[in-house]
This record gives sequence, C-alpha cells and structure tokens, in this order.
Amino acid sequence: MQFDQPTLHGIDNLASYQEKAKITFWCPVDIQKTLQTRDEQKIRVEAKELLDKLWKGRGGFIAGYYSDNASIGLDPVWQQYACDEFIKKGRRENYI
Repeated sequence: MQFDQPTLHGIDNLASYQEKAKITFWCPVDIQKTLQTRDEQKIRVEAKELLDKLWKGRGGFIAGYYSDNASIGLDPVWQQYACDEFIKKGRRENYI
C-alpha cells in the first residue's frame, strides 16, 4: 500500500493492519504535514518512527521518496534528511 501522507491515516493505525495480514507499505515521510515543516529533527523522527512501526517482519516497509518536489514546493534537501535516516536506521540488524 502506498501512502504519501502516512500521518493522515495514523502510523499506529497502519501498523495495526500488519498484525492481521502481511501488508507492505511504501511511504515517504508525510509530504504535507512533516516535510512542509522544514524541520530536520521532525523529519528524522518520523522516518525512524516509520521504520520502527511498519518494518516488523509481518509484512514490510519500503522507504519512499516523493519524486515531485516542485509540485509540493519543497527543496529536495528536506527529503534528503529522511533518506539519510532511512539508510542509517533501516538496516535488518536493527530490527531483529
């Protein structure tokens, strides 16, 4: 399932579906709520939360990148903070 705005649905709510079935989520950090803050710390925290809550081995999590920064009026540097966190924390040994 693809969600460009995972916080709109609630990350905990999305995670609850993985308890019932093997569901894989493709999500960037929320493109409207979190990225628009242009707050590096908030972006990194949400990236880690997505990993912690949606990558549990019962389904999967694919770290997304919203490819049309211009349409949301965002400099790509803000998504780069999320990418850095996904790469740094999104390692299998961190979630065994």
